[in-house]
Amino acid sequence: MTLKIAAPLAALGACAAATLLHATTPSPTSKAYIVGTIEVSDTTAYARDYAPRVAATMAPWRGRYLARGGRVERLEGEAPAGRVVIIEFPSLGHALGYYRSPAYQALAPVRQLLSRGDIFVVEGLPR
Repeated sequence: MTLKIAAPLAALGACAAATLLHATTPSPTSKAYIVGTIEVSDTTAYARDYAPRVAATMAPWRGRYLARGGRVERLEGEAPAGRVVIIEFPSLGHALGYYRSPAYQALAPVRQLLSRGDIFVVEGLPR
């Protein structure tokens, strides 16, 4: 396993590589989900400058979209303004590694400039 990921890890740098190696170690932990409720203020710039670039920052952390701005229907309480995003990760370590990664942190200011909202991580049920 180490030989297959050695080259990509070298590009990430020592700190990120250690986090990724730890996060990819098989364990009985739960999956984790980053959930965001996002109200986009400039949809044209968001679609051009943020949305097409963000998926590539998730790839090293094995994140995948479960929901990305689909229809929201209020059942109880207040429906979130704007879009809801749910991203699944193999573990809490993967989710936090992704959000804290230099690649995503370089892109986050673009999202913050073009939208406002709440983003949080939720650990799933044990496997």
